[in-house]
Amino acid sequence: DGFFYGITGGGGDTHLNYGYGFGTVFKISTNGTLTTLYSFTGGLDGASPEAALVQGSDGYFYGTTPNGAKGYGTVFKISPNGTFTSLYVFGSIKDPNGNPVDGADPTSALVPGSDGFFYGTTYGGGNYIPSGGGYGHGTVFKISTNGALTTLYSFNGGNDGANPNGLVKGSDGDFYGTTSHGGTNGIGTVFKISSSGALTSLYSFPFGNDGVYPIAGLVRGNDGYLYGTTEGGGTTDYNDYTGLYGYGTVFKMSTNGVLTYLYSFTGGNDGASPVAGLVQGSDGYFYGTTHNGGNTNLNGYGYGTVFKINTNGALVSLYSFTDGNDGY
Repeated sequence: DGFFYGITGGGGDTHLNYGYGFGTVFKISTNGTLTTLYSFTGGLDGASPEAALVQGSDGYFYGTTPNGAKGYGTVFKISPNGTFTSLYVFGSIKDPNGNPVDGADPTSALVPGSDGFFYGTTYGGGNYIPSGGGYGHGTVFKISTNGALTTLYSFNGGNDGANPNGLVKGSDGDFYGTTSHGGTNGIGTVFKISSSGALTSLYSFPFGNDGVYPIAGLVRGNDGYLYGTTEGGGTTDYNDYTGLYGYGTVFKMSTNGVLTYLYSFTGGNDGASPVAGLVQGSDGYFYGTTHNGGNTNLNGYGYGTVFKINTNGALVSLYSFTDGNDGY
């Protein structure tokens, strides 16, 4: 319909005691006319949505919240006029110790499959591993448009990874994603999973130039490669005696698991800590942001940047935030 649809993590007309609220769904026209479609209540509808919406073939928008009445998050759908349906509440299935084996904290956007299901991940929950602490290492799930959820895989925190960051569909029909932790070195992985739940760990990040802790999902490029970022690591280390952390990287990966490191951030004008994913423009470049760095530095810290990078790793810093009216 030409509108853009989005979410806010707080606010709305259902307020907490301190007047903040549980978040909203809104639409906005290209000339800035905003309509609030729904205000979350913090109940079975969920609270504090973090991930983008995706529109299904039925015209509804589908999304997730990491919080809600049971504390583990929800999946919902909403029509363009604001008709809201809560599809699933995580924590509905628990083990004898009260751990949510169906998953917890879905913080990434859903991905539509060719079979009519939506596919997604939860950052926690799943089969509880006593040695791993917490309430599980995350799951991959699929859900129908009427709310029937199937857990496809529960991460165990070992070589398969832990704490997944969402999915992207590959040209081969499989889904690909990253985990923020786990793997052979405990600092993250890239994996693929079929629609039936067969998971293959494609790559475990080492302590080196490739980066550490990929906390964003992947994007599929026009060339068929998968592109992503890591929060830390790379060739430029800051003053840490272990020399393991660095300012983050951009990488690409083939669907058979061959990773190519493209760029290491320096913490200077180019930025530092690209904690969000990439998007490919019509010019073939990938565009992204860094959480820190830039040419407006606060004791070397910086307020973040916008950058573009080509498939060969040539990076251009487009803008450095100043902590003024432009934000940080």
